[in-house]
Amino acid sequence: MARVAILLLALGAAVTQCRPSGMQSNELLAALLLIPAKTYTYNVEFESTWSATTHGTGLGFPSNAHFSTLVGMTHPGGHSHWSSGAISTNGMESMAEMGRTAILQEEFNALSGTESFRGSPIFSPGKTSFNFSTDDNRTHITLVTMVAPSPDWFVGVSNLPLYEAGAWASRKVVSLIVYDAGTDSGATFTAADIDTNPRVPIQPLAVDPFYVGGQYVPIGTFTFTRLN
Repeated sequence: MARVAILLLALGAAVTQCRPSGMQSNELLAALLLIPAKTYTYNVEFESTWSATTHGTGLGFPSNAHFSTLVGMTHPGGHSHWSSGAISTNGMESMAEMGRTAILQEEFNALSGTESFRGSPIFSPGKTSFNFSTDDNRTHITLVTMVAPSPDWFVGVSNLPLYEAGAWASRKVVSLIVYDAGTDSGATFTAADIDTNPRVPIQPLAVDPFYVGGQYVPIGTFTFTRLN
């Protein structure tokens, strides 16, 4: 981060004048760098508005509509673990098809400088919320959950900045559209498993009721609120 580099330059210039007698500049700088990054706590509320009233056309509304356990990570900017146009990883496939999070969480943890976390599943319409922590080194968040039942559909955010324009966001609301993970060719909520091989790119799901009148219809929101 640019501001970290600026801080290091400032520290390097200051330690010569401020170091205790007998301590070398590089020793003092090393000691200062051991100071942990400041930690910030956020709450994320997932509100699903997906219902027979809001999304009852086209494919209809399944009787057991719900979302799988939310799984996410905080990370440095640039970790785009999924995006529209990219090919799903094994972890994304497992999450989007079966709502399983173990493989995806392992993929998150294998990335440099990340911290993963999990939330709770919910029935739809409904709400769930939980807290997670981040710090000056982990300025972005990725968070996903399966639309269930479905072949391989999900909602989420990828590489979303919580720190931008020189400040940590106090509140950020993201409208959620449905994505197709590109790993199963089923076309209805309860279609039989039809493996897509090779996988095709992730893309917004352009079928009614999630795409109406040339517009993608959100099925909920993530609201990120800074607590400290």
